[in-house]
Amino acid sequence: MAHLGQVQEALETLTQRDIAVLAICFGSPHEAREYREHYALPLDLASDSTRSLYHAYGLGQGRTRDVLRPRAILTHARLLLRGFRASETSPKQDIYQLGGDFVIDREGRIAHAYASVAGDDRAPVPALVSSAIRVL
Repeated sequence: MAHLGQVQEALETLTQRDIAVLAICFGSPHEAREYREHYALPLDLASDSTRSLYHAYGLGQGRTRDVLRPRAILTHARLLLRGFRASETSPKQDIYQLGGDFVIDREGRIAHAYASVAGDDRAPVPALVSSAIRVL
């Protein structure tokens, strides 16, 4: 959720340039819709309950030592202190599923790829924004 919050902060910059942002979760379509509504996410959230996109983009499972790193635990503790709680509307949780960030150009080619290697490893949002603007 922390990374998604940073993406949301950059959303205005991206939408002003007609750049679409799509977040993908592996919960059901109903869970994704409820999650988006519950947290009032101003971006599209799609469901990949079979994780076919996760697999196609090479996003694998982390090991316990990768997922439960001190930095990851601290990040989640900060979210809890700020009041974030997983709700009944949250999509399924799998702490071992690694995420990633991808910029796809208008022709459907991957212009920027970042596959996470740990639970708290995400692409820097400024790099994603720069990459998205560059491929316009």
